Amino acid sequence: MIVHIIQLVLGQKYSNNSVSESIPHDLQTIEKHFKLTFLMEHYVCCPTCYSLYDVEVSPVECHFKASCKDALCGTDIFLQSRLKPFPCIKLETKGKFVPLIPRKQGQICLSGQPHLLIPYTSFISQSLHTWIEWLINVPGIENEIDEWASLLSGKRNIIIDVSQANVWKKIFNNDWSPGSLDLGFCLFVDGFNPRGNQISGKQVLMGIIAFNCLNLPPWLRLQQYHTCIAGLIPAPNQPNMLTKNNVLQLLVDELLKLNEGIKIITPKYPHGRKVFFWLVSLIGDIVATHKVSGFMSHSARKFCSWCNINHDEQGKCKSGNLHHVNQVLAS
Repeated sequence: MIVHIIQLVLGQKYSNNSVSESIPHDLQTIEKHFKLTFLMEHYVCCPTCYSLYDVEVSPVECHFKASCKDALCGTDIFLQSRLKPFPCIKLETKGKFVPLIPRKQGQICLSGQPHLLIPYTSFISQSLHTWIEWLINVPGIENEIDEWASLLSGKRNIIIDVSQANVWKKIFNNDWSPGSLDLGFCLFVDGFNPRGNQISGKQVLMGIIAFNCLNLPPWLRLQQYHTCIAGLIPAPNQPNMLTKNNVLQLLVDELLKLNEGIKIITPKYPHGRKVFFWLVSLIGDIVATHKVSGFMSHSARKFCSWCNINHDEQGKCKSGNLHHVNQVLAS
C-alpha cells in the first residue's frame, strides 16, 4: 500500500524508478536494522520427564533416568502426522543412529518406509548472551545503569533498593579490570493458563522462564521490553521438583559461562568491555520458587527428596560418615 501511494505521488513516469524499488515490501528490513529479532532455539521435549534433545539427533524414546538404578523413561517423544511438516532428523534405535533418506520436506525414510514425525512437545529458549548484548546496546540503557549506581552510592544511610543490601555488596565486591560491568538478575519461573483463568473447562499450564536486570532503575527493570524470556515450558502440565532440573539444565550451563564474563561492544566502550552475569534472587510465589530452588513445598512433610525423614524430625538428624559422590549416586 505504501509503495502504491508513493507511486501515485511521484507520478506515472516515476512509478518504476529506483525510489519505489528500494522501499522494502515487508518488515524484515526494519527488524534487521533495529535488531528486533532474536535467535530462538527449539528442542524436542519429553512430555513426561521434560528432558530436552537436539532436533537433529533426537532419539525416538526418552532416555532419561532419575538415578542409576531407575528404569529409562521410555516415553515416545514423536508423533506421526500427515499435516504438519518437520525438518528431517535422525532416529536412534537400539543405541545406533540409522541414516535417513530425505524424501520431501518433513519426511524421513526408516527401513524403507517414509514417515512424517513431529515432536510431541517442544521447548523454546532464547540465548542469554545474545539478549544481554542487545540490552546493553539499547540507547540510554548504559547511562541509566551508571546513573542509578551513582545515585545509590550517595544514599548510604537510606535503603531504597536491593542493590544496597549487604549480600549484594558481597557478591559484587570484586577486583575486576576497570570498565567491567557487573549485572545482577532476578529469575522468575512460574506456570500460567494460556486459555485464561477459567474455573470450568480443561485446565492447561504453560511455564515461563524470565530474567530482569536489577541494575536498572525500578521504573525500567520490570518493563516488558526489558524482560528476557529465556524459555517457554510446554503445556499441558508442568514438571515437578525433580524433572524441573531437566528444563533448567540448559539455562544453568549458560549461566556458568556468563558468570566468567563476556566481552561486549557498548556505546561507551567501542572496543568492548567485560560484562559479568550474576543470578541474585528468585521472584514468584512460594510454590514456584521452592520448586526451582529445591526447597520443600509449603505443604510438604519430607524436607528431602531422597529420604523419608519428616521436616519436624530435622533436629534428630546426626552427621554420618562421609561418602564418595559415586557411592551417593549408586545408593
